[in-house]
Amino acid sequence: MIVYFGLRHFYVKHTTTDLPNDAIILTYQKRIWDYTPHLKTAGVNCGQSLIRIEKRLPNVTIIPINIWDYSLHNKDILAFCHQWTHQVETEYPHAWYGKIPDHLWNTKFGQSFLDHLATLNLSGIWGAAPSKILAKWVAHSQPNSILTANQTEQFLANLPINRLQIPEKTQLHKLGIYTLGDFKAIPIPQLTSQFGQRAKEILQLAQGIDATPFQNTYTKDIAWEINFLTDPTIETMIAQPKLQHFLEQGVQELSQQLETTTQLTRQVQLWYYDETNKEYLTKTFNQATKDPQILMCVLTNILPKHPISQLGLKATQLEKHTPKQLDIFCQNPTTNQLDSLKTRLADKLLDLTLSRREKVLELWESSYL
Repeated sequence: MIVYFGLRHFYVKHTTTDLPNDAIILTYQKRIWDYTPHLKTAGVNCGQSLIRIEKRLPNVTIIPINIWDYSLHNKDILAFCHQWTHQVETEYPHAWYGKIPDHLWNTKFGQSFLDHLATLNLSGIWGAAPSKILAKWVAHSQPNSILTANQTEQFLANLPINRLQIPEKTQLHKLGIYTLGDFKAIPIPQLTSQFGQRAKEILQLAQGIDATPFQNTYTKDIAWEINFLTDPTIETMIAQPKLQHFLEQGVQELSQQLETTTQLTRQVQLWYYDETNKEYLTKTFNQATKDPQILMCVLTNILPKHPISQLGLKATQLEKHTPKQLDIFCQNPTTNQLDSLKTRLADKLLDLTLSRREKVLELWESSYL
């Protein structure tokens, strides 16, 4: 069984704005991605045309976001999930797939997940099924339930094809396919003639078969943090210029962790606590790096000027880094000397002539051997 679990209105919850308008729509890649909950009564849904919404609700504030900037806000939720399993695949910063061990009930995990969200003033959904795509469909159409293998066919029969994230939906409608169950009435050769090689992929999705298998994306965080108030050697809030010294410690630790795990980072998140709240700042690099000098140079510019009680760093958007292997053979001095000797001997060998005895032996070999 695979469990899909996700958060509702996660991005709006963690979006701060000075605008007086509380009607907010967040967009990602020109699509409606999240919105303040009360806008649902006005007919706002994810995936809708933004142009139509702007015309119908002119007073709504529309803010484009990068959803991956919100990754740090799900740290507590992932830590809770990792208490149950380390088999977790991230879909988005607000949604994941997980494989729960057989000796633990999916229903027990699901209820514990919802209870934990309530302590964080968040809400969410979950669904369990034999595949990732089925688990996600169950979570959105029958929230907080389990779909067994025996129930799959009946579940798919009335599910609209709009659930399929494919561009061929209009063509499928022309063939009379409006639900996933309608695929049974269409012969495979007809689908193949219409969609070519894509026919097999579309049919597999319609049967609840994943396009890509479950891939565990769980990794230990590359991070560093310090609490100045609980550290017995400090026990006070720290400001510049002393703060610069602790930033150097954090950068060196982050760089060492990247070196140990043979990874590079394309983005670093710096967070800190001051007297009032917790602030998050993000810096993205043009090229992935682990160089402490580059990290230090960039992060120094966003280090707060006022006293703070905690400071933390986290490397995100990680990339695997394979060090270049040195070709020790081409630089081997013994090999170079042999190559030089062969070159010098080649001219002399061309000048040698056979003696009379060697010529007789050569003649004898050619005649009798």
